[in-house]
Amino acid sequence: MLWVWYKPATAPQDVYLQVPPETLGATGGVITLRLLCGAAGLPVEEIQLWSINNVPVVSSAQSLGLLDQPLTWLAGPIVVRMNGPLASGYVPAATPPASGDSELVYQRIESDWNVIQQIESNMGQLRKQLHGMAGKLKSLDRDLNPDEVRAADSQEKREWQDIRRWIRDAAAGVSRAIREFDVGDVSAAGSRGRFEELYRDQVAPRRAMQPQMLASEFELYRKLVQSQFQKMQTASQAGSRDGEQRAQTFLSRIAAKVRNQRHQRGR
Repeated sequence: MLWVWYKPATAPQDVYLQVPPETLGATGGVITLRLLCGAAGLPVEEIQLWSINNVPVVSSAQSLGLLDQPLTWLAGPIVVRMNGPLASGYVPAATPPASGDSELVYQRIESDWNVIQQIESNMGQLRKQLHGMAGKLKSLDRDLNPDEVRAADSQEKREWQDIRRWIRDAAAGVSRAIREFDVGDVSAAGSRGRFEELYRDQVAPRRAMQPQMLASEFELYRKLVQSQFQKMQTASQAGSRDGEQRAQTFLSRIAAKVRNQRHQRGR
């Protein structure tokens, strides 16, 4: 079984292909995009690009081999964009009225979208905290000053080198979390803009061709946003525990020894 939607209202050059999970599982991994395009009557030489699991691929001599790769799982519909408008023989996908069941699906999408927006707000605040933490960790990754060197014994000097490695590892995690927030899958440079458009153009006006499939996409995106937030929280906790706290505890101990040595010299 293959579901095909030609010329959706929001993208007249696109065709949506959806293989039900039970069909995909029953075929033993022999379904390819080339086979699906053939079944839908789409000439592969006219394909501009396609997107599988939200990963876009521009059609080229180098990428055509991907059409023959088995499809093992699908997170949502496959989007195939043709070079030009589809022939008149293709019937545009109609927008069915929202039934009672569809309205429940839309409400679920809205719930996911509200959760996404709340998490994004929290991630924005956490991103600011991570930026400040990155500066602190950078300042803590330093050599001991002359007074600290004199106060520290050989074991403490080795301990400080170990702590600096902890600091650098924590700083790398913080930097990675910031970078993923800025340019990762759930950023404006990733999928965020697409889901904002989907919500504005299809969910809010209740115009989705297949609300259930759209709900699955929003659910997956919500999970991606939650996962990114958890990564940022983990980086923040590691930066505080393994970087700042270790360094501050050690430096406070050495500072006490420095003060004690100065006191003894002052006698």
